[in-house]
Order: sequence, then C-alpha cells, then structure tokens
Amino acid sequence: MEATSIVQPDIYIFGLRIMEPMTTATDLLIAAVCFYGFWVLKKRKNSSNTVVYMKWYFFTMSIGAFFGGITGHAFLYALDNSWKLLGWIISMMSIMLVERASIQHARRHFKPIVGNVLMVFNLIELAILMTLCIMTVNFRFVQIHALYGYVGIVLGFHSYVYYKTRDKSSIYIVYAIGSLFFSIYIFNAPIILDEWFNHRDFAHMFMAFASYMLLKSTLNLNNTPERVEAETTPDS
Repeated sequence: MEATSIVQPDIYIFGLRIMEPMTTATDLLIAAVCFYGFWVLKKRKNSSNTVVYMKWYFFTMSIGAFFGGITGHAFLYALDNSWKLLGWIISMMSIMLVERASIQHARRHFKPIVGNVLMVFNLIELAILMTLCIMTVNFRFVQIHALYGYVGIVLGFHSYVYYKTRDKSSIYIVYAIGSLFFSIYIFNAPIILDEWFNHRDFAHMFMAFASYMLLKSTLNLNNTPERVEAETTPDS
C-alpha cells in the first residue's frame, strides 16, 4: 500500500478537530516515555557528563515529540507546513545530546584531543543539517541526522566501549538502535497496516521502545566495573 494512497481520518472531540489522531497519540507516547526518562534521571542526581547529557536528551526529545504530535499532526490544518519544523528542530538538538553522551562515555579510551574534535564536529554536523532542514522543510534531513547520530555515533562508540570493557549498558544500546533502525525502515518502506495505524504510527511504537532501552542503558552505566568519569557538570 502506498503512503499517499490513504489519509488517516480526522476525529472530533467536543467539536475540536484532531488530524491524524493515532499519529498524534503515538507521538505523545514517545513524549511520555522520554519525560519519564528525564524524571527518573533527575531524581538520581548523577552528575557525570554522560548521564547529564542523557537527562537533557530525554527532556528535549519529550518536548520535540510533543510538538511533533500537536503542531506537526493534530492541528496542522490550522497552521502552515513550516510548523512541523518546531518538533523536527528540537528533536535534532536532542539527537545531538545523545551523540555527545556517547562520545563522552567512550572518550576515556582515546586521547583527549580526539574527544574534543568529535565534540566540535558534533556541533558542525548539527548546524549543517539543521540549516538544510529549515531551508527546505524536508523531513529527509531529520532522518539523515538521526541515522548518522544513532547508528554512526551512538552505536559506533558504544560498540567500541563494549569491545573494551564489556559494558552492560551497551547491550541496551544495541536493542535501542536496532529498534530505531527498524522504525526508519517501516517509515520509508512504507509498512501500512491500516488507515488507523499507518507507517508513522507503527514506526512511533518502535521509537517509544527504543527510548525506554536508552533509559535502561543510562541506568546501567553505574553498574559497569570500569566506569571512570572524572568530569562533572554543575547543572545536573
């Protein structure tokens, strides 16, 4: 079934029109899982850089997914297409944070200059793809950023750490990135089960699961025998 061949029917709640209701609901599910992750990490008050980056990853991704559902789907009929950028841009910034968390987690295994260069390149890559996304209002650049960030950086560096230390947290990363990769395939194939559960909705379910696996990974950082994090930040 072609993605363009069906349109998810609107629903009305007390006279209020909601476009793409299931897509909105599954976006809000991702937001809820991510906010839960932020809340759990905030309660733990861990000041290591890796955990702080992950805490703000979950917070910003929850905001990005919330606006993705509300301004990108539910009420887009009352807005213009550029409002999709609100959720997209926040989500891209969020992925930048999980990239930085992964680099920080691995940087004790290579020279400091390498870590510093990677951190700078992380910002340059974000700036380039975000600019292209804003100029074109094209979701493809969000996908490129996500694929590079999650697969190239997050999975890459956690695989390296696992090779070095058998870090348990990296096992959950494999589950998370595998789920995210499958969500990208579902979205682009596209795999549409029904007009009420399309490729976006299906992909969002895997994204919600991936978010939970990223939380499990972060929580297990404290249980690794070779965990050494000398740097701390004051804003945790």
